[in-house]
Amino acid sequence: MPEFCGVVHARVRDGAEEGMLSRRAALEAGVREKLPGLLDIRLIRLDDGTYLDVLRWESRGAEDAATELFAEVPEAGEIHGFLQEGLAHHRGEGAGG
Repeated sequence: MPEFCGVVHARVRDGAEEGMLSRRAALEAGVREKLPGLLDIRLIRLDDGTYLDVLRWESRGAEDAATELFAEVPEAGEIHGFLQEGLAHHRGEGAGG
Protein backbone atom coordinates (compact mmCIF):
# COMPACT_ATOMS: atom_id res chain seq x y z
CA MET A 1 0.00 0.00 0.00
CA PRO A 2 1.57 3.35 -1.01
CA GLU A 3 2.24 6.07 1.52
CA PHE A 4 -0.10 9.02 1.43
CA CYS A 5 0.66 12.72 1.94
CA GLY A 6 -1.32 15.75 2.93
CA VAL A 7 0.19 19.15 2.09
CA VAL A 8 -1.23 22.34 3.56
CA HIS A 9 -0.07 25.69 2.15
CA ALA A 10 -0.76 28.49 4.63
CA ARG A 11 0.14 31.99 5.71
CA VAL A 12 1.04 32.61 9.37
CA ARG A 13 -0.79 35.39 11.22
CA ASP A 14 1.17 38.64 11.55
CA GLY A 15 3.38 38.50 14.64
CA ALA A 16 2.75 34.78 15.25
CA GLU A 17 5.71 33.25 13.41
CA GLU A 18 8.14 33.26 16.36
CA GLY A 19 5.57 31.71 18.69
CA MET A 20 4.67 29.07 16.12
CA LEU A 21 8.29 28.10 15.56
CA SER A 22 9.08 27.98 19.29
CA ARG A 23 6.10 25.69 19.97
CA ARG A 24 6.40 23.58 16.83
CA ALA A 25 8.42 20.61 18.19
CA ALA A 26 6.09 20.12 21.18
CA LEU A 27 2.99 20.48 19.03
CA GLU A 28 4.30 18.00 16.45
CA ALA A 29 5.06 15.48 19.21
CA GLY A 30 1.49 15.76 20.49
CA VAL A 31 0.02 15.33 17.03
CA ARG A 32 2.24 12.30 16.31
CA GLU A 33 1.20 10.68 19.58
CA LYS A 34 -2.53 11.13 19.01
CA LEU A 35 -2.87 10.39 15.30
CA PRO A 36 -2.08 6.76 14.44
CA GLY A 37 -0.44 6.16 11.09
CA LEU A 38 1.36 9.52 10.92
CA LEU A 39 4.90 8.79 9.76
CA ASP A 40 6.41 12.24 9.43
CA ILE A 41 5.67 15.97 9.58
CA ARG A 42 7.77 18.59 7.79
CA LEU A 43 7.35 22.33 7.95
CA ILE A 44 8.80 24.16 4.95
CA ARG A 45 9.10 27.94 4.75
CA LEU A 46 8.78 29.17 1.17
CA ASP A 47 10.55 32.19 -0.29
CA ASP A 48 7.31 34.21 -0.21
CA GLY A 49 7.03 33.76 3.59
CA THR A 50 4.22 31.21 3.44
CA TYR A 51 4.59 27.66 4.75
CA LEU A 52 3.98 24.14 3.57
CA ASP A 53 3.04 21.63 6.24
CA VAL A 54 3.73 18.18 4.77
CA LEU A 55 2.25 15.20 6.62
CA ARG A 56 3.26 11.72 5.50
CA TRP A 57 0.88 8.89 6.39
CA GLU A 58 1.18 5.12 6.18
CA SER A 59 -1.96 5.02 4.00
CA ARG A 60 -4.91 7.02 2.69
CA GLY A 61 -7.05 5.30 5.32
CA ALA A 62 -4.79 6.56 8.12
CA GLU A 63 -5.06 10.13 6.81
CA ASP A 64 -8.83 9.81 6.40
CA ALA A 65 -9.18 8.53 9.99
CA ALA A 66 -6.97 11.36 11.28
CA THR A 67 -9.20 13.93 9.58
CA GLU A 68 -12.04 12.70 11.77
CA LEU A 69 -9.88 12.98 14.94
CA PHE A 70 -8.15 16.27 14.17
CA ALA A 71 -10.68 18.46 16.03
CA GLU A 72 -10.09 16.41 19.19
CA VAL A 73 -6.31 16.96 19.19
CA PRO A 74 -5.50 20.17 21.13
CA GLU A 75 -2.06 20.46 19.56
CA ALA A 76 -3.59 20.46 16.07
CA GLY A 77 -5.91 23.28 17.11
CA GLU A 78 -2.99 25.27 18.47
CA ILE A 79 -1.07 24.83 15.20
CA HIS A 80 -4.08 26.11 13.26
CA GLY A 81 -4.37 29.06 15.65
CA PHE A 82 -1.08 30.43 14.31
CA LEU A 83 -2.39 30.50 10.75
CA GLN A 84 -3.94 33.53 9.12
CA GLU A 85 -5.37 31.63 6.20
CA GLY A 86 -5.08 28.35 4.42
CA LEU A 87 -4.14 28.88 0.80
CA ALA A 88 -4.48 25.27 -0.34
CA HIS A 89 -4.74 21.69 0.89
CA HIS A 90 -3.54 18.87 -1.35
CA ARG A 91 -3.63 15.12 -0.84
CA GLY A 92 -2.04 12.31 -2.78
CA GLU A 93 -0.25 8.98 -2.87
CA GLY A 94 3.50 8.57 -3.02
CA ALA A 95 4.68 7.80 -6.56
CA GLY A 96 7.78 5.92 -7.57
CA GLY A 97 10.26 4.12 -5.41
